[in-house]
Amino acid sequence: MKTTNPLLLFLISLLFVACESENDDGTETGVPVLRTSMVTGVTADTAVCGGNITDDGGSPVIARGVCWSNSPNPTVENDKSDDGEGAGQFRSYITGYSADTKYYVRAYATNSTGTGYGDQETFRYIPPNGTFLDLRDNHEYKWVRICNRVWMAENLAFLPAVSPPTIESYTEPIFYVNEYNDTSVSEAMATENYKTYGVLYNWLAAMNGCSGDSTSASPVKGICPDGWHMPKDADWTELVDSLGGVEVAADKLREKGIGHWPVPNAGASNTSGFTALPGGFRSDKGRFGTPGFSCYLWSASESGEGQAWFRSLYMIEDNKYKVNRYEGYYGLGFSVRCIRDN
Repeated sequence: MKTTNPLLLFLISLLFVACESENDDGTETGVPVLRTSMVTGVTADTAVCGGNITDDGGSPVIARGVCWSNSPNPTVENDKSDDGEGAGQFRSYITGYSADTKYYVRAYATNSTGTGYGDQETFRYIPPNGTFLDLRDNHEYKWVRICNRVWMAENLAFLPAVSPPTIESYTEPIFYVNEYNDTSVSEAMATENYKTYGVLYNWLAAMNGCSGDSTSASPVKGICPDGWHMPKDADWTELVDSLGGVEVAADKLREKGIGHWPVPNAGASNTSGFTALPGGFRSDKGRFGTPGFSCYLWSASESGEGQAWFRSLYMIEDNKYKVNRYEGYYGLGFSVRCIRDN
C-alpha cells in the first residue's frame, strides 16, 4: 500500500495555516479586506490618504495605515503610517517623500492571520518650477508647472545642424538660428539670439520623424529631450483657456519688462511663469522675421496637406497682445516648447 510522505503533509498544513486560521469558536479567519483612498492634499511635506476596511477577516484588526514606495506594490516593509486599530474608514498622512518622484501607495490592515492590502494609488509632488538637463548637449532648461502640466519655461535650443534662411525644405528637417546666415553650429550657438531665443525649427525638424496625427492619444516626442514631448494643438488650447483665453493669456504668458519685448510691453505679468519670448521666425520667403517683436510656437498637429497648427503671440493694436491660432507651412521656422511626460 502506497503511503504519503509525512514531510509533504507537514508542509501542506503549514501553507494552509498561513492562509487561514480558526477563532476559538472554530470559525475560519482570513486577512482583512479593504480599499485605498485617493491621495489628496499633496504638498512639499505631506499628502493625505487612508482606507476603508470593509471586512476584518473574522479577526480584530490590530494595525492599519498606508504604506508607500517609489516602486509598485509597496508593503509594510516599506515606509508606512500607523493609524490605530479596528475596521471601517481611517485617514493617514504620508511624509518623507522626495519632490518630482512618482510614489505608489496601498492601504494595509493586519489581524491575527496576516496583512491585507487595498488597491494601489499613485501620487507625485511637483514643485511650481525647477530645472532639468538635456543630456544630448548638457543644456539646462527651466520648467514651470501650469495647471497640472509641466512646460518648458524657455525655448528649445537643441541644434544638431544649422542653415541660412535661404535654405528651405518641406520634406527634410532644417534648423535655423535667427539672423545667423551660415552653417557653423558652434558659431550659431555663440550668437546672442541663440542664447536668448534658442532655435527655429521647420516643422519636420520639430517633429523629428514623428507622425503629426492629432487624433492619437499618445504623446509625440519629436525633437524634445527624453521624458518630454511636443504639445499638440489641443494642448495649446488647454493652456490658453486655463489662463483666461487668448487676450488674458497673452499677458500671463509673456515675459515682463522691456528686455526683449517692445516698449512698453504693457500688461505683461508672466504670472504663469511660461516666459514667452519674441524669438521671431523664418519666413517662407527665405528670410528671418526680426526677433524682439513676436513669438511663434509649433504644435505637433497637422492641419492639412503640408501644414500644421501653431500659436503666435504678438501685439495686435495699441500695446494689446493676443495668442492666435494659425496654420503654417512645413517650411516655416518657429520656436518649440515641450511638455514633460507624465
